[in-house]
Amino acid sequence: MLKKLKRLSVIIICNLIVYNAQCQNIEQTLAFADAQKEKGEYVSAIYLYNRIAFFSEQSHALYFKMAQCYEAIDSIGNAIYYYNLAKNSSCSDSCLDAMLLNIASNEIRNKQFQMALINLFGMRETLTDETKKKKNFYTAVAYFGLEDFKESKA
Repeated sequence: MLKKLKRLSVIIICNLIVYNAQCQNIEQTLAFADAQKEKGEYVSAIYLYNRIAFFSEQSHALYFKMAQCYEAIDSIGNAIYYYNLAKNSSCSDSCLDAMLLNIASNEIRNKQFQMALINLFGMRETLTDETKKKKNFYTAVAYFGLEDFKESKA
């Protein structure tokens, strides 16, 4: 009986050692999730990003990646949700503008034109030329969607 108990203990300890050797840490999981995203395996990447979010401190970069994955699989509501999380986490002004543009773009795709305008009007006044062009384009599209053709031309 004692030999069986020792043998069982050795087996359990060996299994734990092998299991721990096969586990991924957060950085390895993030690298694998990024690789899945790059290959177009968005559902798998979302699963892995959620695992990372559960076991680590969340950041706007993680939420941004999740939003991009949801956007790629046309889950617009989830994309908007994660872009908002990214926007509300610590983020620079230019990052905030990028989040607001992404949110507005998805709201336009989802025919939420008034919400898109609210986010576009929430952007800073001082923008790069490229960001201004995108903001003006999305603003025109949102007004067009609301059938306010006069404002869409402005």
